[in-house]
Amino acid sequence: MQSLVSVIASFYNQRRFVNQCVESILGQSYTNIELIAIDDGSHDDTLKRLQRYGHDPRMRIVSKENEGVAAARRDGLALANGEFVMFVDGDDYLLPDAVQKLVEIKCATGAELVRGRAVRKFPFHSRKMDYMPECPREILITQPELFDAYYVSFFGQNILPVNI
Repeated sequence: MQSLVSVIASFYNQRRFVNQCVESILGQSYTNIELIAIDDGSHDDTLKRLQRYGHDPRMRIVSKENEGVAAARRDGLALANGEFVMFVDGDDYLLPDAVQKLVEIKCATGAELVRGRAVRKFPFHSRKMDYMPECPREILITQPELFDAYYVSFFGQNILPVNI
């Protein structure tokens, strides 16, 4: 039986990206997922667009006052039931086998952190991105240090990108 993967996606005024993001998560080849969609106080119709997917039993929608992406992800972690957790930004989308590949790598290697690459799309070209510097192999990071020191910097740049 597949392990449950909790995908936490935070949205702030990202109405243009909701459909592509949510559909890419719910359409994964790895089907044992729960999607925790956090609307972080959007002023546009992001929440309304998220609610269109509320019929899917794998999805939970949380609407909260804006506190930023780190707080939204912490709230999502409190609700997560999965053995594995994955973070996705509301303006991102996943390739159809992204979760499957990350889980396979985790299970094959026993790693505690698995990360994927991102492709940044521009109007006339795309560029593969690898934001994460080399991590020490033997390191224990606990809460809240994980978020405060490694995940969200002053400008919201994350040192640890899409992970499971």
